[in-house]
Amino acid sequence: MLRKTAVHIFVSFLLYPALINAQQLEPKGMFLSDSIKIGEAVVYSLSIEYPRDNNIIFPDSLYDFMPFEYIKKTEFFTKSDSVKSFDSVVYYLSTFEVDPVQKLALPVFLIAAGDSTGYYTMEDSIVLQQLITQMPDSIALKDNSEYANVKLDFNYPYLIFGLSLFLLVVIAVALIFGKQISKRLRLYRLRKRHEKFVLIFNDMLNSVQDRKEDAESLLLIWKKYMEKLENAPFTKLTTKEIVRIQPNDALKLNLKNIDKGIYGHGNIKNLASNFTELKDYAFERLNVKMNLIKNAK
Repeated sequence: MLRKTAVHIFVSFLLYPALINAQQLEPKGMFLSDSIKIGEAVVYSLSIEYPRDNNIIFPDSLYDFMPFEYIKKTEFFTKSDSVKSFDSVVYYLSTFEVDPVQKLALPVFLIAAGDSTGYYTMEDSIVLQQLITQMPDSIALKDNSEYANVKLDFNYPYLIFGLSLFLLVVIAVALIFGKQISKRLRLYRLRKRHEKFVLIFNDMLNSVQDRKEDAESLLLIWKKYMEKLENAPFTKLTTKEIVRIQPNDALKLNLKNIDKGIYGHGNIKNLASNFTELKDYAFERLNVKMNLIKNAK
């Protein structure tokens, strides 16, 4: 019996400071306004003074603030002296309940020996402001079937996402098929340029008269086309210089005959076959260029 009494005394001695501390925990809570509207934010202040060696926790967003709903909170720095500490928190709450008077009491929690104990404030009340004081027996609704043009907001996030996705697809296609696309574009331009050259060349060839100026113009058209095709200054080169960079017996013969007709006493009309040979030579060189592009790695 004496042993049990001694144990009780020892346990009581250990718990005595905690009991003393617990008696000192008196949190204070109050609304900072007298009334509230439905959905409107109201401020609730919660504070406590407690022994400095106590571990105190305030309610957070997980706590049930019924009949109010939690919006946010603002915490203030702890103020301490050699014996006591002071903590305070301001809560921003709202309500969607229709009770004319709504009350709230919040706890603070003392953490000790791996357990927590809640100590509540006194209840504080706030009055709900009634926006509609009296409901009518019936409501007359007004019909309005007129079309109302509502301006739509432009969805910039979708635009940015779409442009980004498009850019990624373009980059991917360029990396995978870039060389093939470039080849096809170059071949397409070469064919189109040749078609245009043939159309103009044939038209002028059919209209060449005895005038040497016509033959000179036709030769110049051929040289301009060859200049772009071969990337060489054909328009500034003589027949000898052209044959030097384009060694071809048929080309040499045709150019010499055309030179004799223009600068000698030959008949311009007899040069039609020579000009046709020049056109065929241009087509041969086109095929060479296209094959080089097709076979390029």
